[in-house]
Amino acid sequence: MSTLKKYYSLNNFVNSAFCFLPISFAIGSLIVNINIILLIFLGSRLAIVNKLRLNLNKIDYFLILFFFFYIFSTILNIQLLGIEYVFKSLFSLRFLVLYFLVKIFLENDKIELNLFFKICLICTSFLSVDIFMQFFYGKDLFGIPPHDGRVAGFFGSEGIAGGYIQKFFLFSFLGLFSFAEKKNYKNLLILVFLFVHLNAIAITNNRMSLILLVFTLIILTIFIPSLRKILILNFMIITCSFYFLFITNDNISKHFKRIQTDIVQLEQKEGSKKEFGSTEYKINFFKSDHGKLYMSVIQSYKSNIFFGNGYKSFRLNCSKVCSTQPHNYQLEVLHDTGLIGFIFLSIFIIFKLIIKIVKIVKRKDLNLVYYFTFLNFFIEIFPLKSTGSLFSTWSGTLAWLIIALSVYEIKKYEN
Repeated sequence: MSTLKKYYSLNNFVNSAFCFLPISFAIGSLIVNINIILLIFLGSRLAIVNKLRLNLNKIDYFLILFFFFYIFSTILNIQLLGIEYVFKSLFSLRFLVLYFLVKIFLENDKIELNLFFKICLICTSFLSVDIFMQFFYGKDLFGIPPHDGRVAGFFGSEGIAGGYIQKFFLFSFLGLFSFAEKKNYKNLLILVFLFVHLNAIAITNNRMSLILLVFTLIILTIFIPSLRKILILNFMIITCSFYFLFITNDNISKHFKRIQTDIVQLEQKEGSKKEFGSTEYKINFFKSDHGKLYMSVIQSYKSNIFFGNGYKSFRLNCSKVCSTQPHNYQLEVLHDTGLIGFIFLSIFIIFKLIIKIVKIVKRKDLNLVYYFTFLNFFIEIFPLKSTGSLFSTWSGTLAWLIIALSVYEIKKYEN
């Protein structure tokens, strides 16, 4: 009896550490790292005690090859990077361990996804309300004022509030379904949920996060008939609220007018040169901030095409546009691990996710968890957007968590 109680308690600790992840992301990177280390330690203990098997297939080995090649690439560039970066590259294995542990736990029902989704809902809703308080009253619930005119809620000077809501949005949406599964006013809850979250992102002036979230809702409207009416109604209401915010707040209108300015400039450039891929168009693109950054990444990548430059080496290699990271997952992997590492990871992604979704999408009885987790992953790795680092504590942990959840749902459905 005492042995069973011990196992049960350990399982509870693991489940608590997993479900605490959304909260740790809101607190900061240090807490995220502590949470991940605790989850790995307790999770490994749970897997050993319960003799949980890790079922690897041939495609999983490409992910393992990618991570170890990343370390190998860093060792090759040790003269430039130093021994410190070699140890940091070894620490990146925590993402690989996290991926496999989450996979094991979900396949053996050791963690509660519904609880995780509900906590995501609580966190994003609290942040959204906090943003509204800061916007309308000058201070948030913790007494924090906007930083340099930017509203970010309890994130303060870090302008990541919109990104936090966008990345956890679909998980929170699933949490809403858990709360409102049998309630008659479910559509009203969905309407309020969408209204609050989208307007909160608009207030933060995180334009890319808002665009990605709108794009996400458009995809849901197209592919999920059961949500179509409420999402269309929500689009109509939120369009009116966006317009109200746009005409009544100079700070918001200033930020979003930049999108219109960029579109006008793009049309002018295309008008001066009919061919989209012309030399003049490319030159104009690479004069922009992101263009300069991406060109710098490409130039640095050319110095070691096949083996890459090692762990987070761009911050040392950049010359004209110095930055801590390339701000794009695909360019980061290509730069740090070279063509070989990029192929390893691409094979894993394509065969594990893309090919399987093509086979499964023909079925009409896919569950919402499958749609939402896969869509979250697709949005996360979408190549034509600015990102954080795939190996940083904040965005990296979330990205690998999304991958693990997506793969699990595919396996569960096929079985």
